[in-house]
Amino acid sequence: MKEKISDSRSYKFKRMLDSFVTTSAQLIGFPEDMFRFLFAFILEVPISIICRYISMSTDMKYFIYGIIGIFISFFVYSTMTYCVLITMIPVYIIMKYMPTRKGAYLCFGISLGYLLTIHIKRMIDNYLGYDLDFSSVQMVLTIKFTTFAFSVCNAYDKEYKCSEHTEKHKIYNYPSILQFFGYTFFFPAFFSGPSMEYTDFVSFIDMSMFKEFNNKLPPINMKAVGKVTLRLIVIIVFYLISVKYSIFELCEYYILGHKEESTCWFKIFMIYLYVEFIKLRYYFVWEFGELLSILMGFGYSGMKDGETTWEGFKNVDIWKMETADSIRQIVSNWNIQTERWLRYYVYERLNQNKTLAPYKSILTNMVSAFWHGLYPGYYISFGTMTLQQKFQYMLYTQVLPLLRNKYGEKSIPIYLYHTFNYLYTPFAQMYCFVSFVLLSFSATFTVYLHTYFIPHIIALTGWMYLSYFPVYKKPRQETVETKPKEVTTGSPATKE
Repeated sequence: MKEKISDSRSYKFKRMLDSFVTTSAQLIGFPEDMFRFLFAFILEVPISIICRYISMSTDMKYFIYGIIGIFISFFVYSTMTYCVLITMIPVYIIMKYMPTRKGAYLCFGISLGYLLTIHIKRMIDNYLGYDLDFSSVQMVLTIKFTTFAFSVCNAYDKEYKCSEHTEKHKIYNYPSILQFFGYTFFFPAFFSGPSMEYTDFVSFIDMSMFKEFNNKLPPINMKAVGKVTLRLIVIIVFYLISVKYSIFELCEYYILGHKEESTCWFKIFMIYLYVEFIKLRYYFVWEFGELLSILMGFGYSGMKDGETTWEGFKNVDIWKMETADSIRQIVSNWNIQTERWLRYYVYERLNQNKTLAPYKSILTNMVSAFWHGLYPGYYISFGTMTLQQKFQYMLYTQVLPLLRNKYGEKSIPIYLYHTFNYLYTPFAQMYCFVSFVLLSFSATFTVYLHTYFIPHIIALTGWMYLSYFPVYKKPRQETVETKPKEVTTGSPATKE
């Protein structure tokens, strides 16, 4: 009888909550799934502050943080939350009883394979449409579980040469199921990421990351909170402007059709606006995650000039993104935590495999592509960005040294070289990103056709000319000062 009464109360509460969501979403004109996501995000702010100041044992933290994550996940994604168990349980069991390379590779295959099935299901259910599905959560979990597996493996694998990063994050003490549960469902990092290393999560739980403060949480850095809050306000204001004046619809009107109604350069300007306003969505989610990391404390990254720094959970550097003078710089400051995953746990591991090392860049880009999804637009974006990077790399290794040797470091030609890069980079970036948003081959091809493939022609012509007719040959005794390393990052493309 008591169970029936309890079930009845739970059902009534769920109906009240659903009614609140439906009414509120209609009131502000948001899709219901998006309202749930945003409401859950906002709800995490007071929860994070409360959790910061409540004294709990370490085991209680694992339990409470995980339970909160489950409740919020059920609110946003309903029964899709159960999907977490499909990869969580195998990864935990495999690495517990097989902490070897084979075990880590098996976990990698299971995690990425299951993510691919979710991407396929999304395409079947709602091709080219947008609704809030579980794929974004599974993308974060894929990074989380694969880094966990390789970190366990690295602690036992004496032959593998770890980098400074992977050495720091080795897992010597295998977690209990409670610890792994808390790590998996840790609520501030569950919905949109970025992912956390397991060792960083544990050092936050037991407070060992705060060595400068005798293993106690430092006061909230209000200066850091203010900076992130200001960025969030600016993002929200610009996004509301885009909604009020139907910027997205206006841009699509000109870039996807009505070729005769505008010039090529006007279309390019509209593509730029379209991409910039789309990026605001990513900026908002990642900046909000950074705010939570400061309020709760797990984003602590040390001391600098007598002040605490909070970049441990940073996933984008907006200023560097918007003032970048190369595609390489954009890639390095976009989706930062995913970039680290691909660099340290995919690229570096492939680099130490004699068979696969020659194909490390291609294979890492393939992993990045599969991780993002299976829409053609993603792969067009990756290919376009690779071409742009190759072109800018040739400029860096051919044109810049020539100008330095001939005219000097502070000459007008050097100034013009940097000016060109500052102007060309956002131009190239918007073309790389637009297919990432449009998703389909036909829509992307239409945009490129209406703008005469200008960035592709510039990059391809410049790259091929400098490859076959080099304008500068490095003297044998000379070494390039800061030659870019060949690495791959969370955003598409191979760096050369």
